[in-house]
Amino acid sequence: MNAVREWRQALQDVKQGKRHGVYVLYGEEPWLMDEFVRQVTAHLVPEEVRDLNVDARDLTESPLDELLDQAETLPFMADCRVLVGKNALFLTSTNRSKVEHDLDRFQSYLQNPSSHAVLLLLVPAGKLDERKKIVKQVKQQAVVIPCQPLDKDALGRWVQRRAQARGLALTAPLLELLVERVGRQLSRLEQEVEKLAQYAGKGPLTREDVERLVPRTLEEDVFTMVDGLLEGRSEQVMRTYYDLLEKKEEPLKMLGLLAYQFRLLLQVDYYWRRGYTEAHIAKVLGAHPYPVKRACRLLQKKDSAFADVLRDLLQQLAQLDRAMKTGRTQEERVADLEVFLLLASHRLKGKRAVAPR
Repeated sequence: MNAVREWRQALQDVKQGKRHGVYVLYGEEPWLMDEFVRQVTAHLVPEEVRDLNVDARDLTESPLDELLDQAETLPFMADCRVLVGKNALFLTSTNRSKVEHDLDRFQSYLQNPSSHAVLLLLVPAGKLDERKKIVKQVKQQAVVIPCQPLDKDALGRWVQRRAQARGLALTAPLLELLVERVGRQLSRLEQEVEKLAQYAGKGPLTREDVERLVPRTLEEDVFTMVDGLLEGRSEQVMRTYYDLLEKKEEPLKMLGLLAYQFRLLLQVDYYWRRGYTEAHIAKVLGAHPYPVKRACRLLQKKDSAFADVLRDLLQQLAQLDRAMKTGRTQEERVADLEVFLLLASHRLKGKRAVAPR
């Protein structure tokens, strides 16, 4: 059973009256966690008494004991309480919390959870540390639900469902454009779908509408810069760079994203020239199909010498990264990256990319 099916099955069980006492949700997709909490709360606790029966605590600031105390208290005019423990980092290997949690009490609670409470523990952007005794017990006695980014097909179906629920028709090209501009974060996608639906009403949506209404992410802007670098469009590259500076984006962060895009291009180039399909490359690299597809499109215009130039530029980026982190002022960082972009555009432009001797 994949992650989305596990998530849906757990929700369906709650709605069918087969709820469990403790749920642990972990992963890198916060929307799935928040939506699970929302739906469980809406189903189990009447709206008029939620203030008295629903509580959420940040477990980096509050001890788990506070939620366990409430779990052992009878609900008020409801069948159960819903208790949410955010940032349950004590279940991971990167627990930076200064709060001490009574894990012996939690272990006892797992063995015999309250029949009139549902405890939801959220572990964002991380994995459970399966070496820990408490995690082993959690996996045996609680419902553990992974909340990971959706793959291409599942993401497309999710966006279409959210659009259809709002009366918005998205063709396949518009769906792809929307994901390319927004990325895979479900909360942002939902916001943009809502905005597009309000704009379109019941009418058709055009590509120009999406391009005008949906802002690009920093990652998308950096990809636009890389696209311009490979085509030798230095004016477009610099215009995008200056726009990002106007938005107060940090040169160091832009440098990191440029390095990521260059590394991805090198990896895709290696497999693409060996006859791998886009889907196979994405699977091998563990990457989302969209950036792999865009990389393949760019690589079609380059010869085998392109990789040599890109490796050299990637080395320059690494050197620039070290220089920026060792005493460079903000003005110097801006100027350093500007010079790199101009030189990179000159070296990468045209159909052929030949490394200097």
